Amino acid sequence: MVNDPFNLKNLADDPKYANVKAELDAQLTAFMKQQNDKGIETEMEALTRQPKNGAED
Repeated sequence: MVNDPFNLKNLADDPKYANVKAELDAQLTAFMKQQNDKGIETEMEALTRQPKNGAED
């Protein structure tokens, strides 16, 4: 935050942070599994449960 207070530099692909990125990915994957969240599949299924996008149109 001192060197980039406006967060303009994306560090996601910086090899120095590969371990942190991998750990966060593992934590997110575990949480999604615990919540039965299937990612984009869950989002697409949600569209079928919304009246404006469902069969009523």
